[in-house]
Amino acid sequence: MKYNRKKLKSSVLSCFLICFITINALAVSAHGSNVLYIDDITAPPDSSVTVPITIIDATGVAAVGIKLSYNANVVNVTGATIGGFVQKTGDFFAFDGRNSSNGWVIINTYITGTQLTGSVTVANVTFETVGKRGDASLLNLSIMTLSNQYGIELPRIIDNGTFAITKHKALWQTGNLLTIRYPWK
Repeated sequence: MKYNRKKLKSSVLSCFLICFITINALAVSAHGSNVLYIDDITAPPDSSVTVPITIIDATGVAAVGIKLSYNANVVNVTGATIGGFVQKTGDFFAFDGRNSSNGWVIINTYITGTQLTGSVTVANVTFETVGKRGDASLLNLSIMTLSNQYGIELPRIIDNGTFAITKHKALWQTGNLLTIRYPWK
């Protein structure tokens, strides 16, 4: 009886250990690939800021269709430009801003004959402040498609951002926001 109990404990412990390692390995591999990301943004009133929407650790991505939603009483998207997807003739980029005043826009892009890996900029999006100091909005990314060159959907993770209108004046310079505080205001 002692031998069976010892063997049972050993077997249960081994199964637990194998399950623990497997679950952690799956979590680590899923966490790191194809993360669609937009940063948290701050800007002063009556200003515009251009920031990238990025795929971090892209693995074989060839096509992306995204919807970006936000509170139109706080911020508005006024445009988007090509990121790292369009590289040659036959590649595609489109920005649909017809509903920007309603709080959402669509961005579609794809490349042909290859796939992208690493960190890739999908688009550079220009935001314009609409609200007042202290207002904030979530920046919600929805993926309509994220696929490889054969049209097969890929696993993905979304990392949404926020947009806040600061109480301080700011300077926007080559992609970096530097806040300058005026204590007398």
